[in-house]
Amino acid sequence: MIHTALVVLVSLLAVGFVQPQLRVNGVSVSGLMLDLIPSVSYAPAEGLAGALGSSYLLDRQSGLATFQLAGRILQLRTLNTVEEALVSGDGLRLNGQVLRGPAGIFVGGVLFVPVRPVVEAFGGQVSFVSAESTVVVVLPRASVDLVTVQASAGGERIILRLSGPVPYRVFNRSPNTLQLRLDRTDTTGPQSYSGDSFRRADLLPGGGFSDFRLTLEAGTNYRLFETVAGAGFEIIIDLLPTSGEEALVAAVPVHLVIDAGHGGADTGQIFAGFGSESSLVLAFAKQLRTELVGLGYLAELTRTGDTDLDLTTRSSRGIGADLFVSIHAAEIPRGQYNIYFLEETDAFKRPIPAIQENVDRVTPGLDPGSVRHRILLGLTSNLELGRRYAQALADTLFQSSGYRASPPRAAPLIILAGAGGKGLLLEFNPEDLFSEHLPGALAAALATLASGAF
Repeated sequence: MIHTALVVLVSLLAVGFVQPQLRVNGVSVSGLMLDLIPSVSYAPAEGLAGALGSSYLLDRQSGLATFQLAGRILQLRTLNTVEEALVSGDGLRLNGQVLRGPAGIFVGGVLFVPVRPVVEAFGGQVSFVSAESTVVVVLPRASVDLVTVQASAGGERIILRLSGPVPYRVFNRSPNTLQLRLDRTDTTGPQSYSGDSFRRADLLPGGGFSDFRLTLEAGTNYRLFETVAGAGFEIIIDLLPTSGEEALVAAVPVHLVIDAGHGGADTGQIFAGFGSESSLVLAFAKQLRTELVGLGYLAELTRTGDTDLDLTTRSSRGIGADLFVSIHAAEIPRGQYNIYFLEETDAFKRPIPAIQENVDRVTPGLDPGSVRHRILLGLTSNLELGRRYAQALADTLFQSSGYRASPPRAAPLIILAGAGGKGLLLEFNPEDLFSEHLPGALAAALATLASGAF
């Protein structure tokens, strides 16, 4: 009897301490908290954004967290204590309109946001299953209600109208081919459309998604944006003729250069279970090149074997390229990566060890100030492009595959000097570099940058 009573007691205690769960369309999101504010469920902002398919940006300086999906921009105030949140009843804005609801709260350095107002802002429904201590979020599917092609000033406009807010991804499969993958959508069947600025346009149903594929005529460029339309939204694609100069550039194949860091005696870091950084990034660079070539782009490697190229030689390969990307590995969390771009910074003006080492490999004893002049005077592309390219890559890769970049950083890296503003250095987790998914996702994102379609 005593044993049976103990079993019953342990069972009751287990029920009383059930870990609360959050499920978004059947997928678990960890970290749900039910005890921050009475009757309000809170979830980690990043995890909830990923499950919803929205972009997410936290600006600590302004104290705002921003979610964006289907033309809807939701901003939440962020507070440091529960006490502040209890007296704050206007913590949200949806497309500029103030909404009643609690703000986000930092707990242990992590931002937690109220589940219901965030989900409902994007058309979802929230319910609570008390017996299982589970918050259930259901995001409705949408239908592609209408696709229209109409004349507009100087070109044509394609409008896709969807019945509800759903995430979508944009791919440039080749310099003149655009693909939109519309998640959680239904269509009545394959449909084709005709126009003067494109060769063909097709809406195709898939397994739980829809694809819209557009092949442009030569000499045509596009701009894409979205706007709220009732309960749903519209994706608008403006097709415009390129100028004479743009058309000439478009006639030249888009050229990407992929640099696998280190090589030869310079092995880089050694990672347990993965070997040297040199061999790891070379294998990845080869896969990345294969993906880019498959998308119709001209892509080349700075090295194809275990050779040690000096920085000046590597850097010179970026001259005239539409994009130069140097790949490296680092001990960072999976799913995250670092982006560096070339820009004049205070680091040029003082010989800190990392910069001096970079300098010494090219010309021993040269002072960073003279390197600064060599870089700035020898650039063949606009240095100001670097920050734009870095941020565009961070946004594009996150939206298409969920990889999250640390805030892009400027650095006086000689390896990027030849490409100037069109050069980026990327550091990934070793395990991510072994991923089957990353080469294709990164290739599509880099193709978007190199084509200037951002």
